[in-house]
Amino acid sequence: MKTKFYECITDEGNKIINVDNIASVENINNKTVMTLNVKKENDVNVSFVVNLPWTSVASAVQALGLD
Repeated sequence: MKTKFYECITDEGNKIINVDNIASVENINNKTVMTLNVKKENDVNVSFVVNLPWTSVASAVQALGLD
């Protein structure tokens, strides 16, 4: 199975994310928040704000997962 990646611009800069590591894409307070199945040293999942509408991000991630 070929690894698929999602490219996005976040508040922290450009990111390329392995789709298999995405736990959730949420709309929180009108911001698109992506959470990964990757934990920081303090045992908290990595999450960040994506600078695109939730519908765009959710659709793109879902489409990549279905390929």
